[in-house]
Amino acid sequence: MGFQELKYATGLQAVRAQKMDALNQEVWVRLTLCNLCSAGLAFCEAHRPVPEKSPKRETVLNRKYAFELLRKLFNYEILEEEYVIREICKHTSQIKPDRYYKRYIQCKPDSNQHRIL
Repeated sequence: MGFQELKYATGLQAVRAQKMDALNQEVWVRLTLCNLCSAGLAFCEAHRPVPEKSPKRETVLNRKYAFELLRKLFNYEILEEEYVIREICKHTSQIKPDRYYKRYIQCKPDSNQHRIL
């Protein structure tokens, strides 16, 4: 589990607590929620139905969407567990192995560069 997932999927980019005790409590609650969602995601991955037609690329479940649905399930906003499992299994993402390449970023000139010439 990476830092980005811990920060964004659990909602730790904006912490509402102002005191140190409340901050510790909020961080631990969100980490516990992240562990529960990871366990739920592993369950969905293990019970995912086999597609009729094999896809061109390997797929994985969409973690962000799954975390949102599981968070709503744990907060009793959604009451049907089967619905959540079906929806999580529907939303997949393709694994793209050749996706990691160096990004070429064109540097923009400094705003005062025209005065140098």
